Amino acid sequence: MKWYQKTGWILAFLVLCFPLGCFLMWQYKKEWTMLIKAGASAAFGIFFLVLFLSAFSSDTSQAAALTDQLEAIQAEKQELETQVESLSADLSVLKDENQTNVAKIEELQDQLETAEQTIASMSDLDPAEDLQNQIDSLQQENTKLTEENEKLSSQIASASVSNSSKSSPDSSVSAGTDAPSQPADINSEIVLVTKTGSKYHNHKCGNGTYYEATLEDALARGLTPCKKCF
Repeated sequence: MKWYQKTGWILAFLVLCFPLGCFLMWQYKKEWTMLIKAGASAAFGIFFLVLFLSAFSSDTSQAAALTDQLEAIQAEKQELETQVESLSADLSVLKDENQTNVAKIEELQDQLETAEQTIASMSDLDPAEDLQNQIDSLQQENTKLTEENEKLSSQIASASVSNSSKSSPDSSVSAGTDAPSQPADINSEIVLVTKTGSKYHNHKCGNGTYYEATLEDALARGLTPCKKCF
């Protein structure tokens, strides 16, 4: 009898490799009855099927677990990519703010240097001398304005005298000529105006401070003649 025809090896094959063990049992165990062979085939077949299904379910559960792990890893990868993009954006903003701060610091440094130079230049000057120079400059300007005011006053007075001489009716008689006198330009006539009044006058007929102006200027300002003195 060969070794694979022995009962022990056939039982081992039935457990380890059911198809081979079942074949050897039906082929070489002629002394076993049909009921024993059928029962052994059914029992070991069920045992082999249970082992196969348990192994298959284990593999399926492992595959599902691996799938879940893979999905979790992919989700973590996407989250990490999102965090990297957010950090990159924050880094860009920080770089821009850093450049802006550097520019502000440089500007403040320039202003500080300018202020230091100004303070240094001011410390070299004598405050009393500087104040005296300002007073002298203001006095010179005041003197110039006074001289200009006097010149304007003299020009206004001479214009008033010239205008009154031109508008006098006796001027044509004293000239000793029979030629008709030329009418004076009324727009250049000098009139008196108060600072707050709305009328012009030919003489001071009331209270207030008067100043001389041409009739053209008075009419341009919408002033009307005073009925008391005209």
